[in-house]
Amino acid sequence: MAIIRVKRGTANPTTSNLLYVGEMGFNTTTNELFIRGNSSVVKVGGGIGELVYSYQGTLYYQTVSHIFDNNYIYEIYILASTAGTVSDTSSSYINYMSSGGSYFLGSYMSLRYDDDYNTGLTRMSGRAASTFYINDQFSGSKTPTFGITKTITLELIPTFQSNTTTTYSWVAKGKSITTLSDDSSPTVAIAEFVHVIDGEIGRLYINPGLNLGSPDTLQISIYRKKRT
Repeated sequence: MAIIRVKRGTANPTTSNLLYVGEMGFNTTTNELFIRGNSSVVKVGGGIGELVYSYQGTLYYQTVSHIFDNNYIYEIYILASTAGTVSDTSSSYINYMSSGGSYFLGSYMSLRYDDDYNTGLTRMSGRAASTFYINDQFSGSKTPTFGITKTITLELIPTFQSNTTTTYSWVAKGKSITTLSDDSSPTVAIAEFVHVIDGEIGRLYINPGLNLGSPDTLQISIYRKKRT
């Protein structure tokens, strides 16, 4: 039987490693297989999709420049934290923009519940809005010992009218969890949200509302999957 060997390495291959469409590479550290497409390297089998954007730094906000293709469904993961003993009770918000920076309008709704501050669901909503809020502020009833964290996950899905080639709007749906760092009895707030955006998105301004500067950390990862 013939032996077929693909390129091997201890990290995920990139387009500089796989030069030809259809060429394959194997990560021996994670036992994952990858294949080169027309413009990117895609993981073979399983996973949450192709990573198309990543950021990690010590800012409390970030502007993401990425043209969202209506042939794909996107998953966005936001990990935010701030160090310090001061409570920050700001909501997260996102601005959806064109590639040129024009703000798009739309509607949003966010439902929130937490374990010690509000006694039931609270709602935040808006229409014809350019700022899309997530009602995930820290409850403020307990002083942080080390800091506050937020984890935000959302799925961004294109919608169509008479055909599946022209994007009329995008729907973002997700969840945010706000809690404390390194605490045996942390407060927990959960917000579920929906954003409906009218426009072809080319930029995102993401602000998790943790601005204490001591320092603030932010990680953003965007993955995509073919919708057909």
